[in-house]
Amino acid sequence: MSKTVAQVLAQAIEAEITGFTTYLEFARQTRDETGKNMFITLAREEVDHYEILRRQFNDAFAGKPIEPGEISRTEIAELVPKLDSVAKRTAGAEGANELHALKTAIDLERAAIDYYTEWSAKADDATVRETFKNLAQMEEGHFELLRSQFDYINNTGHWFGINQWTMED
Repeated sequence: MSKTVAQVLAQAIEAEITGFTTYLEFARQTRDETGKNMFITLAREEVDHYEILRRQFNDAFAGKPIEPGEISRTEIAELVPKLDSVAKRTAGAEGANELHALKTAIDLERAAIDYYTEWSAKADDATVRETFKNLAQMEEGHFELLRSQFDYINNTGHWFGINQWTMED
């Protein structure tokens, strides 16, 4: 059964609300200040996504042309240099909750990327298609940051796709 644009946007809104509440809960549980701030920033960006989708949903539901929403450049990139110290403090046993939070956040972002990518390909409306494409790219940025932080903490030897060590080290 084919979904309407309003139904797809409603599901995307629910996903952004889930992301927001999850990231706020992770921020509450995280003891490290920089990690806490990272989750708060992610939650704030989910609110921005929600607002864009809500406006588009209201237009679609009312039968009006859907206005494009501007998705701002992520602030997460500004936190990257600070995350090295978080990784060192989170690597011990006391960081288990933070690792679980990172893994859960990674899973949420992957699901969002898949959803937005799928519906950007299916959307009939060019504005909705472009919005989903942009949202997928924003969530991809979140995913990469979270995955890189998780990899670094777990000593996989990678940090943002770059080998930290080689067999020659």
